[in-house]
Amino acid sequence: MTLRDFWVRLTLRGVHFTNRHAQLNQLYRAKDPWNLDTPREKYRFTETNRLIQSAFGRPNKLLEIGCGEGIQSRYLREICNELYGIDVAARAVERAKESLPDCKFEAATLETSTLARKEAPFDLVIAAEVLYYISDVRASLELMESLGAACFVTYYEKMATKLDPIILERKNVRTAKFAREGTSWTACWWNTD
Repeated sequence: MTLRDFWVRLTLRGVHFTNRHAQLNQLYRAKDPWNLDTPREKYRFTETNRLIQSAFGRPNKLLEIGCGEGIQSRYLREICNELYGIDVAARAVERAKESLPDCKFEAATLETSTLARKEAPFDLVIAAEVLYYISDVRASLELMESLGAACFVTYYEKMATKLDPIILERKNVRTAKFAREGTSWTACWWNTD
């Protein structure tokens, strides 16, 4: 384990299913703290795009919850006409704005986002790998549903025990699983009407 990896693990201690936004912002003192620029994560982004396109075609307006510094946003931008993103980490949002100047980003929570409320309704609201950094997942899903015609979430298999019961209680949820290099993910999507 590198010193950087140790620092990331230490910074992330105790953040699951809480609203410890300061810790997540602190994490972005490092560039790409999640190691998203790897073949495994690029596969996840590509598979997410494939599932979105299969289920929804090309969304006109897409809202990405937890956009981070815009690494997955670059992939999502390829499959929609307009991309909006919010993240609790202001440092990350500044990098996303630099990386994708044709998209709109805001440093905010889902609950406090003026961008999300102003631009709603969205064709699709996506939360990829972020639900486990939110204290009230059920309330966040309801808020996502109020902002768009459809929702799409992904999470890694280790969190399925906690998230499956909350997500699968939504109406008409469709699911898929995919894996690469020993990591498995669940994708869930549904229409909100």
